[in-house]
Amino acid sequence: MNLLISTNLLKETERDNVFSLLDNWSHINLGVEIFPHFEVDGYSQILDRCIDRLKEVPVSFHGPYIATEHSAKRGSKEYDIAMDYCKRTFSYASRLGSSHIVFYYNNGAVTAQSREDMIRYAGENLAELTKLAKRMGSSYWLRIQGFCR
Repeated sequence: MNLLISTNLLKETERDNVFSLLDNWSHINLGVEIFPHFEVDGYSQILDRCIDRLKEVPVSFHGPYIATEHSAKRGSKEYDIAMDYCKRTFSYASRLGSSHIVFYYNNGAVTAQSREDMIRYAGENLAELTKLAKRMGSSYWLRIQGFCR
């Protein structure tokens, strides 16, 4: 079993500083859980700079969740953003050999009026993302929130 250091401990633009934590605790088999922040300008470049070092440790990904709504209707701007961020996450997970991605079913507020549509759209989107993830060698750890009564 590995312990993973969450990149949420650091500012989005300083995520490469996770390596000083790994170096300070090198006697323990540590890895990194990456919380992607593609909504931040330059985030992909930061992650690209870290690729070689990240390949040296176990890596897991948290699915995109900021500025991302996984229960958005296909064809909406929110849907396009969520899918783009997920595809980027899958790409990095594939490059780093990460086999698991934590996925939040939805991130937005759920109202009595929107609940059924959100559940349907989230299910459709999850089915699409699951197929894509499998093609790229990843699987989900599903975390459901927001749909409870």
